[in-house]
Amino acid sequence: MAAVAGELSKQIKGHSEGAACFRPWWDTVEDNVLYAFVVLGMIALPVSFFSKTPVECTLHPDRWDNVTSAPGLARLYPKTFCAETKIEPFVSYLPFTILLVPIVLTAVEKAYVVLYKVEAKMNKFHSLLVKESLEAGEDVLALASENVRDCHEIEQEFKASSGCHASYVQRTGLEIVGSVGVAVLFALHHDAIGIGDPHFECDVHGYLFLCILPNGKFFMYIYTASFALISVYFACSVYNFCWVVMPKVGVMSRFLEGLDRDSDYGYKKSSPKALNAKPAVRLKLYFQPYSKDFRLLVNLLSESQGFPSALRVLALFEHQFASLWEPNNIRIRQRPNDLENEEMQKIDILQEQEEMIRRKSLRVIDVEFDDAEIANYFEKTFKKKFAFEYSVEVVSLNKEIDMNVEAPIKSILYFRDMTTMAQFDDVLDSSKLLDRTSNHSSSYGDCRKYKLCFFGLEPGQAYRIVFSTEVDGKTVAQIVRSYYCVSSVR
Repeated sequence: MAAVAGELSKQIKGHSEGAACFRPWWDTVEDNVLYAFVVLGMIALPVSFFSKTPVECTLHPDRWDNVTSAPGLARLYPKTFCAETKIEPFVSYLPFTILLVPIVLTAVEKAYVVLYKVEAKMNKFHSLLVKESLEAGEDVLALASENVRDCHEIEQEFKASSGCHASYVQRTGLEIVGSVGVAVLFALHHDAIGIGDPHFECDVHGYLFLCILPNGKFFMYIYTASFALISVYFACSVYNFCWVVMPKVGVMSRFLEGLDRDSDYGYKKSSPKALNAKPAVRLKLYFQPYSKDFRLLVNLLSESQGFPSALRVLALFEHQFASLWEPNNIRIRQRPNDLENEEMQKIDILQEQEEMIRRKSLRVIDVEFDDAEIANYFEKTFKKKFAFEYSVEVVSLNKEIDMNVEAPIKSILYFRDMTTMAQFDDVLDSSKLLDRTSNHSSSYGDCRKYKLCFFGLEPGQAYRIVFSTEVDGKTVAQIVRSYYCVSSVR
């Protein structure tokens, strides 16, 4: 029996790498519930009725004044008779009933997996794209360029595939029916003899016996635990079914369903003017009625591996969706080195002069940009549930020189306030407030919302400025601008 339980546990917990990647939390909970059933069955097995009956019977105390024995009855006959006639099979074979629950429910799942070849599709999707996306670093541009063929192959595979979705819906429906059936079976036997009160009366051919079933409380604990487990399984199955058929339940589907649809292939990105503006998405493979498998797997990926990971995969499939995450109105401006008037520390004069000359030769750039088109809608939808931020990295194209940029990577979190950082800097600059002759407010219309300053660029060198949009630290999309650092600024 231990070998059967071990093999059953392997079937419950054993999933391929690809299938495990798309397994959401509720499926994991269901697996743990079925494994708990196996454990309970093995714990209860030693006290089962399979080998011998544990019931003990004696003449009822009310009859002790008249008779002290039952003539014509064998010594062990009363307890065997009472065990067979009074104890219901549900109690007699409770350990096997408990083990039968994971056997049936696991068989339902495995049958649909084999019938619709669900695991094969999951493994292919995972091996072609998802595994590399999850293991990749922050270089999304390289990931996109390296997986063009894989994305095309997945699109051809899933553009008319709905077997996984059908399997998921039908399997979940049967799991709900099965869990309800098990719950009803347990509920009908809540007052069965042997569960709770161990004593019961039994009439054996006219002789009244008082019998006891040992371990009655133990059976009660096993019964209660089993009923609680099947209730949890039922709740997970109902949530699973609602998650599949109702788009507003899942995180990914709720987010994408709230966006406007754009079927115009001449789409051009434009920054929304209002904070509540909804960007338009195309995502033809995700929303295509005949490609339900792709939509299901992306939604499952968002639940199992995290919402940002699924967003990255979607951005790899469609450039228009990726462009919604790119910062708008990027501007890179070089300005004079502010360190020319900086007072150096009191160190050796020669060393101070060399350090001053070196630092004066370096240049400063201000990187300014506005929000990505999807930023305001993202913040409105999730209300700070996820951290939305931008990162800017300065990379030298000349590998032979050392990077002197003080902080080559800088990040800034999204904020909803429309006051630009340039305006905020002016408020903090008291000299600009006191200078009544200058008209700084006239330049506010040309300001960008975000501004990051980078010091230490070498004159005459070319650089790549990489803009990354991140959700919870996971890069969703990137855009690159080239910049040549000039020797002087007018």
